[in-house]
Amino acid sequence: IVVDLFADGEVLPQLEE
Repeated sequence: IVVDLFADGEVLPQLEE
């Protein structure tokens, strides 16, 4: 499930902030 969010690319920017 988490993999799907990371693949979308929208979750990655949130982690950086």
